[in-house]
Amino acid sequence: MSVHTRKRAKGRVAYEVLWRDAAGKQRCETFAARREADARDREIRDLCERGRHERIDAGAESLREATERWWVDHVEVAVTRSTAKVYATCLDRYLMPRLGGAAIRDVEPADVVALQRALRDDGVGEAMAQKVLVVLSGIMRHSQLLGRIDRNPVQPVRIPQPRRKRAIRPLGPETVERMRAEALARGHVREAALLSLMAYAGLRPGEAFALGWDCVGERSLIVEHGRADGELKGTKTGKIRTVGLLAAVAEDLAAWRAGTSIGGELVFPRPDGAVFRDTDYRNWRKRHFDPLAAPADAGDATPYTLRIASPACWSRPAGTRSKSPSRWATRPRWSNATTRTCSASSPAGNEWIPRRRSARRAKRDAEVMLSRYGLAMARAADPAPSPFVREAAFVAEVGRLSDRDIARATGAAASTVRAWLARSRTPTGERAERLVELSALVERLARVVDASYIAVWLRKPVPALEDEKPLDVIGRGEYRRVARLVSALEESPAA
Repeated sequence: MSVHTRKRAKGRVAYEVLWRDAAGKQRCETFAARREADARDREIRDLCERGRHERIDAGAESLREATERWWVDHVEVAVTRSTAKVYATCLDRYLMPRLGGAAIRDVEPADVVALQRALRDDGVGEAMAQKVLVVLSGIMRHSQLLGRIDRNPVQPVRIPQPRRKRAIRPLGPETVERMRAEALARGHVREAALLSLMAYAGLRPGEAFALGWDCVGERSLIVEHGRADGELKGTKTGKIRTVGLLAAVAEDLAAWRAGTSIGGELVFPRPDGAVFRDTDYRNWRKRHFDPLAAPADAGDATPYTLRIASPACWSRPAGTRSKSPSRWATRPRWSNATTRTCSASSPAGNEWIPRRRSARRAKRDAEVMLSRYGLAMARAADPAPSPFVREAAFVAEVGRLSDRDIARATGAAASTVRAWLARSRTPTGERAERLVELSALVERLARVVDASYIAVWLRKPVPALEDEKPLDVIGRGEYRRVARLVSALEESPAA
């Protein structure tokens, strides 16, 4: 390793750093300043003394080469096909033509700001520009983790988040019922079942088309899959949840199952029994959903709008405010739900109403659904305490579980459970999820075993659970393991 001075034209001077790589080949780098050349020479000497010759050229590869490495290590392993298509569009159309040939160690925050400006000048939308910068940040972060660069040049740059430009206007139950009646008048039993499932159970369209018959119970649904271009994937949040199944929705599903000749495990498959592809979903929306929405004065509605109109979305525990409707769409036993705190849209129509309603207003809203859903939906207007408080009382009374047992299954303190039972506090978050799952299990166990044995069964170690107690398994969020055992008891109560 050494630094040599080279004279250039017009009296200019350049400084060359010479060294030999691990293969014995002589390498050279040229600098305009002696100080930069000396610093680089010291760095190369230090790396060679430590035997880390591969770090000498770290970051010299182009962004295109770093992208190929990131794609293999991250996108092909941890990203769904639809997301990978969005990444490919960002790379091929916007990122590679501008920075594909640049060495990743030469990319500076100023270059990222210039990229933002170029995308804005070219008329690229805010959402796509944000995705392009997120992809670039992911590539640079991956290169940093591999030791190819020292810092992520995108990190100090502020990436503006796209804002919603139009308000969400959920459909009211009257509109949904008009669409459902139109579907039945045309003989489209499948569409009627889909409308009920999305509007009154709160399933996303992808979750509805990925639903299997084995996940449809008597009083609840298990939502564990979404749909992505003909393949099953995890849900949007990556969590498995349980959704209450109203009797009328169960009737629509039963009517569809009795009238369809398509076999298989899926509730709404393609004619060949496979999962809907993206083209199939777009065709369904164009040929079936839009013609139903137009006569019901919901021409601008989308299938996802039905989910926002779900009672699982506008029936929330009192005193809570949730930005995401999915947070309260995961609770079974919605026949006991309360609407003291409702969403931005009235269940009785499309007008906007305050979050907190009077008992008189809640009763009037519930009357809209009485003709089809009867008492189950009328209870949704009862300005009583949170439905999760009722779940705690149900578990304690029917399952004969103590406050310590409920605390073990929910992760709460025993004093907190006593406050739930006294109706002075309301379960929230993951504790509410565990409480609802425990309530569903108690309800199922009560149908197959004596009530006095429910608490004993939940407390004792079970060989099928690797000698763990069902209460502890539920507390860890592994509800499905215990639910499978209860299903076995339901099939053979004598066991």
